[in-house]
Amino acid sequence: MSTTIAIDTNLLLVVLADEQLRRRNTAGPARLSSLRDVWGQPGGVQPERFQDLRTVVLQANHRIVTQHVIAEVYNLCDRFSVLRDLNTVTDLLAGLGLSEHPCSFADLMNRDDYRKILGDVGVTDAGLIYVAEGKKAVILSENHRDLWRCAHARSVQCYDLRSVDYLLR
Repeated sequence: MSTTIAIDTNLLLVVLADEQLRRRNTAGPARLSSLRDVWGQPGGVQPERFQDLRTVVLQANHRIVTQHVIAEVYNLCDRFSVLRDLNTVTDLLAGLGLSEHPCSFADLMNRDDYRKILGDVGVTDAGLIYVAEGKKAVILSENHRDLWRCAHARSVQCYDLRSVDYLLR
């Protein structure tokens, strides 16, 4: 797979939880329950999609995040028992080979088109779209309504957990 991906907070948390559960040898219903808890979306998802997400992330040529996504991950980890130890989260993040790309508030404010996006989705999602557009990356995110709308307007493709398998075809 020759894809560059930009990972939003929600699916990065799922990837981190999946890796930690693998380290703990947690399998079966307990693993699936933990992953669904971290995923936190209504409705069901086929268990295979979690493996597909992991495969997409590990096979991507480049895995991009912004500093805002990393900050959100650290702020949200204490909500999930599998990710409460911040030293473990740090090790997990380091092991993913992520490339952190900067995107300052000023970068967004200095462009009229991104100032509008900033007002629509906030600094984290606007920054992710900005970096993904510049790096020709696809975005992995569960933020369907606002982030996806703004990304699609900029011709940036988005995939969620339910559709991530399309990147493997």
